Amino acid sequence: MMKITRSHAPKVLADNWEKWGKMYEESNANFSWQIDKINVRDEILELLREITKDHWSYCDGFPMESMLGDTVDHFKPKSIFPLEAYKWENLFLCCYICQKRINQYEDILLKPDEVEYEFGNYFFYNTESGELEPNKMASSNDKARAKYTIKIFKLNEFNRPKSRKMFFRRFAKDQHPIVEEYPYRFILH
Repeated sequence: MMKITRSHAPKVLADNWEKWGKMYEESNANFSWQIDKINVRDEILELLREITKDHWSYCDGFPMESMLGDTVDHFKPKSIFPLEAYKWENLFLCCYICQKRINQYEDILLKPDEVEYEFGNYFFYNTESGELEPNKMASSNDKARAKYTIKIFKLNEFNRPKSRKMFFRRFAKDQHPIVEEYPYRFILH
């Protein structure tokens, strides 16, 4: 996960997230991005892409257009936290693999826009296996957070380690690499 600096909430969410969250909680209906004739997803998608520099928030996949699509993820699952379903700080650009976590959530899950979050404080990139591992020098709590995050977002599954190794080698050979044009930027710094 690459650290994300979140911008201020877009006006549509700043003005409506609490009201819409209450409506969603009270309705017991299916969640919808279409509310009050506003397609909320369309309103926020460009801003989410901007703050992630067109990378997915958890796995840092890029470029999104060449992969299987992106979605807006509710960090705290909307089925468990309905009042936060439209809260800006709860919404992240996500790939379909990371979103497979469905309703799995514990407070120890790492959030890429936390003030104190830095990849190296929690994770170690194993160049031989391509896997992410908890940082051995981290506190036991931080190791537990890293381990849980790797598990929940499936960061070492679906050929992701192999893909990281490939892009790491490609980056090392690139005479003029532009980090933002690579996936897995967290292993390139």
